Amino acid sequence: MPFRFPAFAALLLAPLSLSAQTPREIARAHYTEGFSLILDEGRWTDSEAASRAAMAADPTWVLGRALVARITSDVEEREALLRWIEEHLDEADAAERLLLDLFVLNIRSANARDRGEEMPPEFREQRQALAINNCRAYLDRHPTDPYISAELVEWIHNAEGAQAALDAIQTEIHPDAAQVPFFLYSRAALLSALGRHDEALTLAEAFEQRLADPLAPAPHQLYAQIFSDMGRLEEARERIERAVALDEGNLTAQGLRRHIEAQLTED
Repeated sequence: MPFRFPAFAALLLAPLSLSAQTPREIARAHYTEGFSLILDEGRWTDSEAASRAAMAADPTWVLGRALVARITSDVEEREALLRWIEEHLDEADAAERLLLDLFVLNIRSANARDRGEEMPPEFREQRQALAINNCRAYLDRHPTDPYISAELVEWIHNAEGAQAALDAIQTEIHPDAAQVPFFLYSRAALLSALGRHDEALTLAEAFEQRLADPLAPAPHQLYAQIFSDMGRLEEARERIERAVALDEGNLTAQGLRRHIEAQLTED
């Protein structure tokens, strides 16, 4: 699928053509677009392209390299990027360092996974606690950042469950940050996990209408998750196959497809 920018990102990306933009400003715009593509639309392949554009625009920006390291499927590239990142951590400002300390743990975990190595339980516990603490501390400085807000909600879900994550969207996430499409997706998925399927389907429809893009994998992935939770497995399989067909690089969709196939096999 060719690289594309969604309509709602046009204002963000318009300055990229201006010569007055510094390399760091251009890199930041691509960095934000990388998050938007993966979290709002489920476009992992395009997100990787945006992340690499950020790194190319400013190769000295540590956070830009970290985003590439998080998304690349090449373990050798990821390990090389990690070595560079660790050598340059002190160049980041205090807020970015909060994210980098977490991203480094994520990259180490991905490297271990791809090398067939098991991370010890204490590593997972450390990463979980650091993720929530550091995301909150970063958002104290940048409360309207939508995508670190999204990461905070996902970590809370992982640690404390769907209801705690729903509560966090209401109580911890700045209203401006919650305007991105991801939060429609997240609320629908969390409601579905809690068995509130009718509400989840209503939000899934609103999410699909918000994107208004039949080529975006995320709506199909969301419906697949809800149908899977409801036991409507054939509908779930049809939807997840459509999501994967739209972007084979979407690892979340691939994981959900394996889960749905396992459910079908059990039946």
